[in-house]
Amino acid sequence: MTEKFGARIVSILGSILIIVSIVGSSYASKLDFLFLTHGVLTGIGSSFAFTPGMIMISQYFTTQRSLATGIVMSGGAAGALVQTRLHQYLIRTVGWRQSMRIFAGIMGISVVAGFAYKPLNPPGHSRSVVENLSTSPIKGFIVDLGLWKDRVFLIWVFANGLAKFGFFIPYVHLINHGVQLGIPFELATNIMLVLGMSSFISRIIFGRICNSSRINRLYINQGSVFTVGLLYLLIPLFKTFGSLVAFGLFLGIADAGNYILLPVLTFDLMGSERMAVAWGFMLTVNSISCYGPPFAGWMYDMYGSYNLGFIVAGALNVASVFVLALIPWAKRSSMQNRKSILSVSMNETTHEIKPWIDNNTMEYYVFFFYSYRDREQHNMYNMSQGQTFSNQNCKWIP
Repeated sequence: MTEKFGARIVSILGSILIIVSIVGSSYASKLDFLFLTHGVLTGIGSSFAFTPGMIMISQYFTTQRSLATGIVMSGGAAGALVQTRLHQYLIRTVGWRQSMRIFAGIMGISVVAGFAYKPLNPPGHSRSVVENLSTSPIKGFIVDLGLWKDRVFLIWVFANGLAKFGFFIPYVHLINHGVQLGIPFELATNIMLVLGMSSFISRIIFGRICNSSRINRLYINQGSVFTVGLLYLLIPLFKTFGSLVAFGLFLGIADAGNYILLPVLTFDLMGSERMAVAWGFMLTVNSISCYGPPFAGWMYDMYGSYNLGFIVAGALNVASVFVLALIPWAKRSSMQNRKSILSVSMNETTHEIKPWIDNNTMEYYVFFFYSYRDREQHNMYNMSQGQTFSNQNCKWIP
């Protein structure tokens, strides 16, 4: 929808939907109604409000994309710090229904902020001749299913799905785990405060570090995911308030490296023209994280401890690191396939050969327009000089 209608409309629509759902939830008298309002509608609205922001960063920032993403992502960590305390205060003073209406009013800021989104390319604007020829209105309305034939994308999505399943288990159950160990509830909440502050600062720092061209962002991401997994596996060994605070501190640091690089690496791997759809698919797969905390709760009901849930979460994060290691192989394989593209049968491509005379030398340029199945754009192939071709407005670049 962001590609079709633009980031501004989608983000404003999402913010309004969140406001309506939160206000509706404040009048709920049954749990079933909350499933619809605070569950389904808020989830849809949040997706509409969040997704365009990441896409706009990829459009507006090139040399400072990682830093910009880190700054934007740190806002979420800062908001979580304030929201937890504010929500507890409001519930004690005015009740949960009125507190939700107050938060709905605060969400009005997101509606105003949505007007600041000004896409570099107008909604529905075609950025290339190839895209015009290869995308029908029906196929290009919402999704590009051709992404699921890309090995790099499949590995990237699968690895993140593994890691995200258990990602929120400590975030949801760590306080209760601390209470179970004998730590007072009010004191245990400070663990999450330390985690949030650490994540807030670290996201900006990692954003600055990952701007460097000498840094391999994929390796940074793998290291962060591995560290998160290792920390989760070690939670059963942390039995005191001090050790859990240290856990929260290091988790915030490790989490930051992975969190800010999700949209950045999606852009790096998929390119600008497929970023919107790829990021939408990525968020869809990552929604599997919603099932992690209930799974850990089920484990607690069965065994009386959250430790097994923490161990499963850590094991899945470590396993995802090995899956991520396949991405360089998939990229090399994809490049080899593209080099052999000249030998594909004529019914896979249409072509036109045009002469261009330069210094009395006849050169031939082959224009390849690929089908929807191979939607990714390809540069012009120069058979003699190796010159490049800009796909915008069909201009030669010497």
